[in-house]
Amino acid sequence: MNEERDCLIIETEFLKGIISAVVHKVLEKKGLNTDVQLYDFAVEYREEKLHIHLNAEASINTEDLKKLLKNNGWYDEFKE
Repeated sequence: MNEERDCLIIETEFLKGIISAVVHKVLEKKGLNTDVQLYDFAVEYREEKLHIHLNAEASINTEDLKKLLKNNGWYDEFKE
């Protein structure tokens, strides 16, 4: 069986830092104040599916989290 497969692995601190900064800026433009740190990121395409490994840490205050959930239509599902 000849299986086609692609992999993308980000290992350098340089690229992980750039990706973390880009994610931070995207969220900042949406009015969210977050700190994001990417530790591991790998994507593999096999069997017509993307398999994603992501290890990241993010800090967000509760008001910004509620805003993020509300803007995506999810907040009402989690209301207390």
